[in-house]
Amino acid sequence: MLSYFRSSLFTFCLIIGLSGCNEIKVNPKALQREIGTVGSSDIVFAGLTSIDQVTDTTMRLNWTNNADASAYQIYRMVAGTPSYITTIPAPASTLTLTGFTPNTSYTFRVRALDSTGATDVNTTTQTITTNLAPNVPSGIALQTPSASPSLVSTPTIRVSGVKSGDVVKLFTNSLCTAQVASGTAAGTTIDLTTSTLAVAAYTFYANSTNTYTHTSACSSATVAYVISSCPANFLGVPFNTNVGTTTDFCVAKYEMRCVGASCPTSTPGVNAVATSQSSGTPWTNINHPDSITACSNLNAINGVSNKFYLISNPEWMTIARNIESVDSNWSGGTAGSGVLPIGWTALNSGPAPSTDASCLYNTGSDTCAATGAFKYRRTHTLSNGEVIWDLAGSVWEWIDWIVTPANKAYVAARPINTAQGFEEFRDLDVNVGATDEMKPSTWQPTFLNLTGADGIGRYDPGINSTGGYAVRGGAFWYGDSSGIYTLDVNSEPNASYGILGFRCVYRL
Repeated sequence: MLSYFRSSLFTFCLIIGLSGCNEIKVNPKALQREIGTVGSSDIVFAGLTSIDQVTDTTMRLNWTNNADASAYQIYRMVAGTPSYITTIPAPASTLTLTGFTPNTSYTFRVRALDSTGATDVNTTTQTITTNLAPNVPSGIALQTPSASPSLVSTPTIRVSGVKSGDVVKLFTNSLCTAQVASGTAAGTTIDLTTSTLAVAAYTFYANSTNTYTHTSACSSATVAYVISSCPANFLGVPFNTNVGTTTDFCVAKYEMRCVGASCPTSTPGVNAVATSQSSGTPWTNINHPDSITACSNLNAINGVSNKFYLISNPEWMTIARNIESVDSNWSGGTAGSGVLPIGWTALNSGPAPSTDASCLYNTGSDTCAATGAFKYRRTHTLSNGEVIWDLAGSVWEWIDWIVTPANKAYVAARPINTAQGFEEFRDLDVNVGATDEMKPSTWQPTFLNLTGADGIGRYDPGINSTGGYAVRGGAFWYGDSSGIYTLDVNSEPNASYGILGFRCVYRL
């Protein structure tokens, strides 16, 4: 009954009597499916073009997508015979396969299917051998803290370019023998926190080990990290980019004392050394330039360069923000609840020496249990557990910050040609915008709904045509106007008073 082929269609002639015949054109692929024979598609498909991204257990197959293809069938060749793996819909040009055995040869074929389900007839194959070991980790980055140098001795390092299920190890040497962290990856990256490390400079490397116990080479990717320490009686402070610090730093635990044969004096020198210590009273009657010098002199005394400075306003704000966020610094037990301690401020005769006791009050009995004592506590605790003394109260402290007098914040409804006195932060309405010299984030508390009576502190602009040299914290007879955020920008650089001292920092 089959008479001839025409244009890839079967032509059948049905004889009806003697009058002739009619042609019925039938799609051969449909007929082949119907009769169960394996046919071919008209699609011209080159097949598999390459295999890349080969690891010990994974690989990627690549081909050129054909616009006429509806899907692609993937085969693994076993002893020359195609073994079906999967079918994926078009358009597609890659497929990543997993679950292979390391150091093993594999051969694959890809065929295109048309809309009827028929395949092309390409016989192209590609062969690869999986790696023996996992890929070498391709990236290493400092995760926590986000900057170096730092005081954190257990940094967290992110290792990338790894494979789920691999054991990733972190080392401090290029041979990958000094291990400091390890973990099993759940994806292409893993964060590893080191064991406690000593103060030193480190370079971290990594490798990976697969489930077959094969280990990659040590990474060429590295990250450097420096762990620093603070000088004696200086405390570590975590940085805060929101207020302008980008690395950790150290701050004097106490207001600076004058130690040496020339003390007491207003002039720092080899016989008058700024010292952070509990004994003695704060170094006062020192002006702004000399307080800068006193801190700077500590560099040569300690055999370092460019480490000791007068505390800057961003550094002060970093400490204040940190204190403000710690629940135990609030009488209500939660940040923003109750009052913050305002220190030695209850009209005493002068600043008192400090001790290393956990708290000391100026309430007469100097005991933690005294009624109302919390408000006058002289210590604040940082988020890292460090305890700083007399940041509020005791004596004013010079800050390395000068505000242009005309740009001082003030209350517009009051005259600016005379001293306005102490203002509540929430009452300020001029020169406190986001782009002004005194934008709020640079000097104001977070809880602006609170007042000086809540321990936040207050602000004194003085006269808006003079001064501008900043002092912070308040002093021993300022009562509720003292506080960790208290700020006065009414001073001239040569001001020198018995209620004005300073504090140094050590920058890592």
